[in-house]
Amino acid sequence: GTGEFETRPYPYADLFPDRLVDSELGEIPEGWEVKALSDVADVVKGRSYSSDELQPSKVALVTLKSFNRGGGYRVDGLKSFIGEYKPEQVTQPGEVIISFTDVTQAAEVIGRPAIVLSSSDYDILVASLDVGIFRSKQKAFSAPFFYCLLGTQDFTDYILGYVNGTTVLHLDKQGILSYRFACPPTSVAQAYGDVAVPAFARIEANEAKSRTLATLRDTLLPKLISGE
Repeated sequence: GTGEFETRPYPYADLFPDRLVDSELGEIPEGWEVKALSDVADVVKGRSYSSDELQPSKVALVTLKSFNRGGGYRVDGLKSFIGEYKPEQVTQPGEVIISFTDVTQAAEVIGRPAIVLSSSDYDILVASLDVGIFRSKQKAFSAPFFYCLLGTQDFTDYILGYVNGTTVLHLDKQGILSYRFACPPTSVAQAYGDVAVPAFARIEANEAKSRTLATLRDTLLPKLISGE
């Protein structure tokens, strides 16, 4: 009835204020600030490529096909690549990527985030020109933080204003970085990461196990059917 908590039974509860204050985005928790994504992160654009560079290799491009409609990562979207690339264009499993291009009629891929998963077929993954790699400027702001922020409907609605094209849609990198949001203090961002990073790591591990089991199934099933 008083609006004040007598007890705080949930983890990290002491990090969250009871008061909301006015801001340009409406009410936000006291101690939080309205910031642009450029204040806490940068986006590295990937490598342009030609068809003759798509040859068998232990290096692969993370491409537009690496995104599910609506966001999320597809492991079957990689393309073998033999071209040169910059070190900053290499993306590691667990990093957040975002699509700069879209060929879907309903703009279901452009501006959508995904988290890169490991690949047993390739040693190095390089972002293609259609892909941006999200890099945090502050350690406290983790990949899951950005993945969940970029997955909100508010972000999607905002970046659609920076999309141009007809058959093929293109997104301006600065449109992403200019997005303004209610940014938590470092202590809150760190607390979120303490919970979210292990959870997302478990998701990645389960995805890897699932792919291994699928490969084993596809190898054994014909042998079982044939009596081997």
